[in-house]
Amino acid sequence: MALKFKSFNDARSYVHGLQLKNEREWISFCKSKKKPNDIPSVPRHHYTKEWKGLGDWLGTYTIAPQNKKFRSFKQARRFARKLKLNSYFAWVQYYKTNALPTDIPTTPNRTYKNKGWKGWNDWLGTK
Repeated sequence: MALKFKSFNDARSYVHGLQLKNEREWISFCKSKKKPNDIPSVPRHHYTKEWKGLGDWLGTYTIAPQNKKFRSFKQARRFARKLKLNSYFAWVQYYKTNALPTDIPTTPNRTYKNKGWKGWNDWLGTK
């Protein structure tokens, strides 16, 4: 007899109530004897149509870096230059204030590597 899982919404509501913060905590919970049998350990395989990511499942709404959508290099660089920051250190201080829009990467040197990246002076317009 095949195991019957809760509906996606019911299972997700249950998981939200656990207040788990990340994948490590989810895996630990799944390995424990606390996980009900009607909640799948690998929900993305069972709820393929409804699956929006682990952040949605856990209720943290964190988006995995590989799933984030960023502005084009030129648009993001234009934004960065308008900030009139003069160094990498100033850039880090700025993004740590949480003022950076979500579609601008905190590490543009990685995100735009081979997509126009020429260095911090070019990014900030301090050449």
